[in-house]
Amino acid sequence: MRFRSSSIRIAAVCLALALVAARSYADPTTADDIAADPGRPLFTPWTASELATAEHAWSARFSTIFLQRDRPAATSFLINTNNGEPIVNPHNFLFAFAPGADIGLVRSAEAYDLDLRYFGVYQGNALQGPFNAGPGTGFAGAGGGSPDSATITSSDVFSLNSAEANLRRDLTASCSLLAGFRYVSFRDRMSAIGVDTVTPDVTHVRIDGNNNLYGLQVGIQTLMWSDGKSCRVEGTFKVGIFADAATSGFHLDDSSGNIIAATASRTREAFVGDVNFTAINQLNDHWAIRAGYQLLWLSGVATASEQVSQFNFNSGELTTNLSHSLFLYGATLGLEFAW
Repeated sequence: MRFRSSSIRIAAVCLALALVAARSYADPTTADDIAADPGRPLFTPWTASELATAEHAWSARFSTIFLQRDRPAATSFLINTNNGEPIVNPHNFLFAFAPGADIGLVRSAEAYDLDLRYFGVYQGNALQGPFNAGPGTGFAGAGGGSPDSATITSSDVFSLNSAEANLRRDLTASCSLLAGFRYVSFRDRMSAIGVDTVTPDVTHVRIDGNNNLYGLQVGIQTLMWSDGKSCRVEGTFKVGIFADAATSGFHLDDSSGNIIAATASRTREAFVGDVNFTAINQLNDHWAIRAGYQLLWLSGVATASEQVSQFNFNSGELTTNLSHSLFLYGATLGLEFAW
């Protein structure tokens, strides 16, 4: 509920800013416009040709982004070691939309435009439990589980940060080519707390999958629709090959002071795909309202759920699994200012 209420508050702030901007610029005709063209009627919408000729060297975007992660793979996290039945299945984690910032800056030039963008969300989470589990709660391959029943609570928390710099060149009047560098950070932590119902013993387990992706990408940006006046829809499609410097971790401790911990790292190639659709309502020559849809695909990354089976309870060694893919998707809402 905490993330859901934060999303509502941030969305309300963005809508309030948009309404203030719309009220302040309800008349798109400025004093300079009237002086230059006294015959232009008030409240006349700007046409596409007028907006196209209103060139600006800079434009900045300030938006809120709401991202949801798809479900993790159905792997064994906590099981009943007596019969092999799953107690906590990562596939049952249902993530809510997590709010974050989406900021962009464009420097327009005659030959190429420089397009900078950052977006990210912090602590998108999902929860399972609390629920009661019988004796035998443990891990596959651990050689036995808890001798007593326990109350189990499990969570999965992730964060995402993406920063990119692209050069953009017009191919046609409605299509541009993009090429640039991008960094993506994806961090995933799955954990569980088990409270013994017979003895005052509490067990904590934590599994991490951390990814730092660096790479080059290419794409296109296209004008998909325009009413010829103040509204238009743009689409951006980007793909890239990245190097993922990933780490993973396994940590288990209990009230008796027992600690099992291991870390590992691995670097290999990964893939990032990005699709964005944005509807833009041009309020005047400087201000615009933006609302859109964002889809991000990461392939070849380390997720927490895929690291459980990589820990060897006999040797105490851990290896990093980079075989998983995931999607993050959601909405954006904000303002653009050009000068």
